[in-house]
Amino acid sequence: MSESKLNLLNVQCDEVQQVCTQLYDAFSKSSAELCADCYEPFCILNINTEINFIGFAEIKRYWEKLIAANIKPLTKEEAQITSYRRDMFSVKTKWELSTGIRLTMNDTWVKQEDESYKLLVQSIVEKP
Repeated sequence: MSESKLNLLNVQCDEVQQVCTQLYDAFSKSSAELCADCYEPFCILNINTEINFIGFAEIKRYWEKLIAANIKPLTKEEAQITSYRRDMFSVKTKWELSTGIRLTMNDTWVKQEDESYKLLVQSIVEKP
């Protein structure tokens, strides 16, 4: 692989890691508003393939409940890129929460008109 292609892949990987850190940082700050702001207005959040939250308001309420229960993120592994296009990418990340629960998150982020990224679909699997 040429050096220019390797440099492009490194830039893309760095950009993906920065984007994926947004939600973790918002949750670390105990801000449901900042958490919800990471999502598109008509996004879907799926928990354990059984519970769906659709849209900004429902997703904000989900984060508000976690924050009200004093649940905090403890650790986050680096995101593994599963798919990448210039305007969209999918990643798999793992978090551990203060409750001891481990989350595996499969996220699809899409580029917005302002060049930022927002979550379109997020599937979370909780494991004790």
